[in-house]
Amino acid sequence: MLVEILLLIGVGAIAGLIAGLLGVGGGTIIVPALIFLFEFSDTNTNQIIKMSVATSMACIVITSISSTYAHHQKNGVMWNLVKSIGMGIPLGALLGVVLVNLISGFLLKILIVIFMIYISINMLSSKIKVTKNIMLQNTNHFFPGSIIGFLSIPLGIGGGTFAVPYLKSLGHNIRKAIGTSAACGIVIAVTATIFFSLPIELASFRLNENLIYWPGVFWISFSSIIFSRLGARLTYLIKEDLLKRIFGVFVFIVAIFLVI
Repeated sequence: MLVEILLLIGVGAIAGLIAGLLGVGGGTIIVPALIFLFEFSDTNTNQIIKMSVATSMACIVITSISSTYAHHQKNGVMWNLVKSIGMGIPLGALLGVVLVNLISGFLLKILIVIFMIYISINMLSSKIKVTKNIMLQNTNHFFPGSIIGFLSIPLGIGGGTFAVPYLKSLGHNIRKAIGTSAACGIVIAVTATIFFSLPIELASFRLNENLIYWPGVFWISFSSIIFSRLGARLTYLIKEDLLKRIFGVFVFIVAIFLVI
């Protein structure tokens, strides 16, 4: 039990640091760690992936709130975009939860891997194509928000892997993109946690119950709160070009992990 608690605290620390630094929820660390933990317990094998994803989303609620607050103190959150993107997230998140319960998601993950590698290459390239018309920030981002929410749930992540490149493509500063992405992660995580927690009937299909491992949520969140704020502070100390490349490498590593 003590070893499990220490492992969960360590996972929370690493996930929190990455969440604050890169504007992601930390799910790329939390999900594989939980899979490892559940595989050595008596957890139903068929439920391991689903439980890992659902628990990760619950953890991201706390991690994203802490990270967002730290970015907000640095004026790094574009709340108008959070509102616009956030309007579409619940629909995408609901569809993502249904997908997790219906299929293995193998083909979806292959498509996501291809997309993530493309994003990684663009982030690592010095010639990133961006939309110079910053007026796009005042348009409706409902559809992109839905896509971000939908793609994030099957991977158990807070959406930063998709939200940051999207905001960067609109011509926004990488730091503000990261801070705004962290805030969008709150909407994704809260929505997914609600859908994963409640018994919901959808066209005679009942979503699985009891998928969230709450002790894991507690210990991971306990340490992630501290380290996410540390990561957010580092965001404003690292040069923008280096930060962009760190994000590119991070996305590429996630893609490789999904392939493996």
